[in-house]
Amino acid sequence: MKLLDSVGLKRFGIQLAAGGKWENALVGDDLDFPSARNWITAAGPNIAIESLFCDASRNRAGFIGFRRSVEHEHDRCRFWIGVIEKTKPLRSLGPKEHIALWLDLLGQPSLLASPSDKIELGVWNQWKSAGAVPLHSERLTESDLRHGPDWIRQGATAPIVREQQWNSPQEFWIGEVLSKQRGERFFLPSSMLPK
Repeated sequence: MKLLDSVGLKRFGIQLAAGGKWENALVGDDLDFPSARNWITAAGPNIAIESLFCDASRNRAGFIGFRRSVEHEHDRCRFWIGVIEKTKPLRSLGPKEHIALWLDLLGQPSLLASPSDKIELGVWNQWKSAGAVPLHSERLTESDLRHGPDWIRQGATAPIVREQQWNSPQEFWIGEVLSKQRGERFFLPSSMLPK
């Protein structure tokens, strides 16, 4: 599986979420430090960040992200403001540069040579509210189709993403948009549905 092929992709924003609630993320490309600091202080220790990428037509293409829990408020602000500050210069670059920077910041070796710990399908910024589906093979199963979230059958209100996640030593993920838009909704390609 290709991982967010970076040819022609550019970052269009970053977002921070507390407790995995992407529905309520702090979103921007140039997050100002006072607003970010206030948000980080109020968010509590469990924070994640994502860099968001679009294609040449400005369609959402995917994201990369990681989560870090920092208990002490001062250390939490220092860490996350540092990540935002170091990420800003990458504004015009693609996913590979963001992955390299963030893995370096986390002191982690490259994860891309190792298999991911899990793969899920979900809806962009609606992972919790719309529901995610674990993917155990290249396609959904008949059971996933029957018992999974409604967006599998009826389409979603935002792009549908395949997310690969590595959990050790730090939670890190790469999400790639799979869906095609028809009207107001986004649908999985037939290659993801049961044969």
